[in-house]
Amino acid sequence: MAWPFAELGPHAGDGNGAGLSVRVCFASAYSTRTPVVGRFSLGGAEATVSNETQSVTDIPLRGQAPAEAELVFRNDGSESVMLRPRRDLELLAPADSFLANLVRATVQSFATVALLAAFGLFLSAALSRPVAVFTAIVLVAVALMAPSAVAQFPDELEVSLANRIGLWLSRGVSTLTAAFAAPSPVSDLAIGKCVEWGSLARTALEDIVLWPAAFLSLAAFVARRHPLL
Repeated sequence: MAWPFAELGPHAGDGNGAGLSVRVCFASAYSTRTPVVGRFSLGGAEATVSNETQSVTDIPLRGQAPAEAELVFRNDGSESVMLRPRRDLELLAPADSFLANLVRATVQSFATVALLAAFGLFLSAALSRPVAVFTAIVLVAVALMAPSAVAQFPDELEVSLANRIGLWLSRGVSTLTAAFAAPSPVSDLAIGKCVEWGSLARTALEDIVLWPAAFLSLAAFVARRHPLL
């Protein structure tokens, strides 16, 4: 099996094994744990695999990887295993320190909290406190469940009208909240994924500046016409 990776450039290994690594999770047909023996190669860089399936493992590549190369896995064992790109296989390149990544992840988390706070103030200005709390909880629950509902029922054919309406609602909520739900600083930090500066700047601009300004402006507009008693 082979997968192309283009433009590795400065992220290629330095020849001492301190560069690229492969994060892999082998899967078997019946989800059983099976010994896996094989070898990854990326140009001149190689890594030996001696592991069991369903175990996420980071395997460092030893050697120099070219700027453009194919990542190849050779199964030397007797068992068949599955490797699904974008799910079970990642090519990792060195970034910066964990502390810098932690700071970026923290800022991204606070940006999400700022957006939720602005949305909560808008609801509290338009509705009474119990109704605002209930509405916020329902909207957050629907936003969290919408992607799963869309994945479970991708087609509205041959379903009841109630399920069809629920699917339309789930798709609409998923589309509206996709931009806010895309950043995952906690899970990215836990698995060692880099929170990139571009993603952080976009999240901060949208969740701290643009959307809070819009929600707070709406809240002020509603509060002037619906004074609190």
